[in-house]
Amino acid sequence: TEDEDAYLPFTDLRPCYTLVPLADLFNHSNDAKIDAKYNFKTSCYEFHVAESIPSNSIVKGDEVCICYGHHSNWKLLTQYGFALENNSADCVKLSLPELAQECEPSMFPLDATQVKHVKETLQVHNLSSRPYHLVHIDGPSWGLVATLRILHGGKTQDEIHKSALLALQDIPLADLKREEAVWKSLVRVCKRRLSSLEDEGAKCIGDAHVGMVDSSPARMHRDQAQEVLNAIRVYTDGKNRILRSILSFAERRAGQFLPSGIK
Repeated sequence: TEDEDAYLPFTDLRPCYTLVPLADLFNHSNDAKIDAKYNFKTSCYEFHVAESIPSNSIVKGDEVCICYGHHSNWKLLTQYGFALENNSADCVKLSLPELAQECEPSMFPLDATQVKHVKETLQVHNLSSRPYHLVHIDGPSWGLVATLRILHGGKTQDEIHKSALLALQDIPLADLKREEAVWKSLVRVCKRRLSSLEDEGAKCIGDAHVGMVDSSPARMHRDQAQEVLNAIRVYTDGKNRILRSILSFAERRAGQFLPSGIK
């Protein structure tokens, strides 16, 4: 029987960047069949078949992978040098200023008093301490939608407070025009991001091409540049897929508030 107390648990939040001989030969998979553990009693890294995996599901000749962590393609690309197609853990980060910029001006005109009340409300409910809000392929995060509802929730402190109580329970705003504006603002955020993503991807790909054509020994080797180029394409394609999925989702939600004859 394994001595569970001997193993140091790995978490995605704990910074631990190391190179481990032999262990570095394992490739990554989000659905890895092998668990990697550090046994601090023996001072050894150990690799075991995951408890949820039948031992006979791995046969001679199979590649076995470990999971580096359920990371977005951005983290995989910047820390490990690759990106995964159809990465279930991939996401796009949207900042609070970015969300506020695309709010309906008539509902969030950046009036000093209104901004003060909104900031206080977001802070009270721990929504302003997050540097980013996330969108995944299956939809926007609860925190993102709640933040947009608070931003569009009203002009007075009382209105904003009441809207926050609904938003925190994932209940649409009582004023349907304001709820419609929430989703329309997310549409604009996605469209702006998609536009900037094209420029961002083109610049990165251009930089990689420079490495491919430069024969200087100090420059990137052609094969390495091609690998980087492929990783960048996977990364940008993943973000593009997520943003287009959220754009379609937000457009459908916004369309629910149109008169039936206009849909």
